[in-house]
Amino acid sequence: MILQRLLFSILILGSSAYIAVAQGNTIVRFNDLTFNSEFEREVFSNFQEGKIDYLGLFLAISPLADKNLYELADRKIQFETDWLEARNFYKLKDEKKVSRIYELVNKDVLKLYQEQTLFPDIFSSGNFNCLTGSAYFGFLFSRLKIDFEFKETSNHVHPVAYPQSLQIKVETTDPVFGFQYFDTRLKVQFVNYLLNSKVISKEEGTNTSVDEIFNKYYFPESSIGLKELAGLHYLNDAFFNYGKDKFSYAFTQIQKAYYLYPSDKVSMVMLFLLSRNIAESDYTKVDDVNLLAIASRFVGAGLTEETIINEFNNLTNKVLYQRSQISLYDDMAKMLIDKMDDNQVRKAVQTEYYFQKGRILMTTFRVKEALSNFELALTIEPENIELQTFTVQSLAFSFSTASNQEIVNNLEDFEKRFPSMHSNSAFISLQMLGYL
Repeated sequence: MILQRLLFSILILGSSAYIAVAQGNTIVRFNDLTFNSEFEREVFSNFQEGKIDYLGLFLAISPLADKNLYELADRKIQFETDWLEARNFYKLKDEKKVSRIYELVNKDVLKLYQEQTLFPDIFSSGNFNCLTGSAYFGFLFSRLKIDFEFKETSNHVHPVAYPQSLQIKVETTDPVFGFQYFDTRLKVQFVNYLLNSKVISKEEGTNTSVDEIFNKYYFPESSIGLKELAGLHYLNDAFFNYGKDKFSYAFTQIQKAYYLYPSDKVSMVMLFLLSRNIAESDYTKVDDVNLLAIASRFVGAGLTEETIINEFNNLTNKVLYQRSQISLYDDMAKMLIDKMDDNQVRKAVQTEYYFQKGRILMTTFRVKEALSNFELALTIEPENIELQTFTVQSLAFSFSTASNQEIVNNLEDFEKRFPSMHSNSAFISLQMLGYL
C-alpha cells in the first residue's frame, strides 16, 4: 500500500512537466477554495463577481485580516500618495518621479527585509521581502498613474516603471535572495521526481546543479501584473507552510494561487502538494475524495486515467475491504463521480465502483444486490471479461431457488439486455444448463 501511494506521488508529479494551461482556470473553481477568514471570503467573492480589489487580495492572505486592517493600509498608501502629490510630483520628469517614490518608500515604509513575511506585515512592523515590497510600489504607482509591470524570475521579482518606454527597474531587495521561497529540501525532491519520471536524463541530473535544473524547469523570466503577483504571494505562503509540514493548509493556499495565476509553474507545485495530501489521506471522511476529484481534472493534461483508477482502488481497499464501511464508500463514490468533469474518467470510476460493490456484496451472500451492481457496471463496460465472469457467477447463485422456467426467462432477458454475453463461454454454458 505504501508503494502504491508513493507511485501515485511519483506519477502525479512526474507528469507535471507536460501540463498545459489549455484547461484554463477550470482546474480550480471558486467553489474549491477554502477561506481562512470572512474577510478573505468577501474579497475573493467580490473578485469572482468582477469587483477587483488588489489591496484586499494582498491583505486577505493573513487569517487576522479584516476591514480595520484594510482601512489602515489604505490610509497609509494614500498618505504617501498625498505627500508626493503635494510636492509638485506631476511636474517632475518620469525618471525623477520614480526616484522620488523609491526614496520615500525605502525611508518611511520598508524597514527590514525578511524572506518569510506577508504583505500585511509591512503595516505592523515594516518587514518585507521583494514580493511584498514590489506590491507596495505597485499600489503607489497605480495611485500616481504610473504605468508599471513586474518582472518575475526563478528567485526574484521587482517592478519596472514605464515598461513600454523608459523601463526603469525598481529594485526592492537583493536580487539573489529576494524571492527565494523554495527551500533546498523541496528542490532536491522536485529534481528527483524529474529524474524518476525521465523528464530529465541521468546525465543532466549528474552534470547540472539542483538549482540550475529547478530554475530551468520551473520558470524563465516573465512579465506579470498585480493579479499574478497576488497569486505568487499565495504560492509563497503555500511553500512556507509546506516547509512546516502543514500540507493541508499549503494546498488550500496553492489553490488560491492558481485561481489568481493559472499557469504551468503554479500547477506543477499544486500537483506536488496535491500528491502529498492524497498520500496522507486515510479516507475517513466523505470530503476526503475532493482531492481525488481535483486530481482527475489533470487527466489528459499530465495525468492518466490509470493513475486515478489506481488511487480509487486504494480508497476502495481502505474503506470497503479493510474497514467494511459500505455506506461511507457509497457516499464517497457518489461525491467523486458527481465532481468529475471528464466523461471517460467518470465512467471508469463508476464501473470500478459498481464492480467492487458487487464483489463485497457477494462475500455476504447478498446475491441480488451484487447482481444489480454487476449489471450497472456491465452497462458501462459490456466487453469487460472480468466483469462478465463475476456477473455469470452471481447469475448462477441467484438461480438457486428459481424454477426452470424462471431461469430460462431471466437468461433470455439478460441476453437481450447484454448482447456482448453471446460470446461468453461461461454464460453460454449457464444458458445451456437452463434449457436442459
